[in-house]
Amino acid sequence: MISVVCPILNEEQYIEQCLKSLLLQEELQDEMEIIFVDGGSTDRTKELIRPYCEQNPQISLLDNPKRIQSAAMNIGIGAAQGNIIVRVDAHAQFPANYVAQLVHYLTILPEAGNVGCGVDTQSKSRTPKALSIAKVMQDKFGVGNSIFRIGTDTKEEYIETDTVPFGCFQKELLQQIGGFNEKLMRSEDNDINHRIKQTGKKIYLITGLSLVYYQRDTFCSMMQNRYITGRKMIAEAVINHTLQSLRLRHFVPMLFVGFLILTAFVGILFLPSLWVCLGVLAFYLLCMLIRSVQINTKETSIGWLLWSFITLHFSTGFGSIIGILDIINPKTYK
Repeated sequence: MISVVCPILNEEQYIEQCLKSLLLQEELQDEMEIIFVDGGSTDRTKELIRPYCEQNPQISLLDNPKRIQSAAMNIGIGAAQGNIIVRVDAHAQFPANYVAQLVHYLTILPEAGNVGCGVDTQSKSRTPKALSIAKVMQDKFGVGNSIFRIGTDTKEEYIETDTVPFGCFQKELLQQIGGFNEKLMRSEDNDINHRIKQTGKKIYLITGLSLVYYQRDTFCSMMQNRYITGRKMIAEAVINHTLQSLRLRHFVPMLFVGFLILTAFVGILFLPSLWVCLGVLAFYLLCMLIRSVQINTKETSIGWLLWSFITLHFSTGFGSIIGILDIINPKTYK
């Protein structure tokens, strides 16, 4: 039995396309259960899932009082009948061979602790603004060296990496390492992969397989998401002693925005510092403009691409700086 676990919270715009793609999984349909774990949705998410539960006993809907994804995963793992856990996300749509391929590689690779694939970032809203956001979220100048987002030119069937989206695990291994860390709200994936590697297992990305992920398609929602991610990721990692699970790319926005703030502040008393700040900012904007021109298509807009880069970097960076303040004063950390 394979147990597919999906944490959910207010996903009415995405849940049905996710669920339908899971029901179309080939080869393993009779050997697969789907467990949705809801963190207290206030929209129609649960209402949309219930008819599927009534029609298919392999689909179940559980409640997650703690609301966060790490707790949802532990609830799902605890209820799972399968010895293999496949984590999925409601914002995603999966190819028909998705589960079968992940299970196949997890089984044949003796050192595999987590197996996943690449992400094709898309937008449900086909406007130039939304498509520009999606484009930036899979560009190396936007998200750094995250292979599952930006892709790879390798001809290998699979490659070892530091993280993959969602993933496929042996239930026994997850139980052995204590499951997902429920103290973490935003960096639970980095942490679980780090702890898996500490056991001697490896993280593999299947290069010939990809899923579709629907990115938030407004600047307001993108800004809010990246701010919270930046804030929680840094603070959680330090407060909970999981800093080793992060990579350099996680700190770059914070260092960049922090440098601009520092040089601007010093510039009040020492004018050359202000010129340094303005010079670095101008160079950054020029680089992002050049990159926006390079990746622009008929469907996107140079202006929206540029603004997407700025929104991504500055909201993540500001969030991380506030996360540092949370570390200094843990009473502000929630």
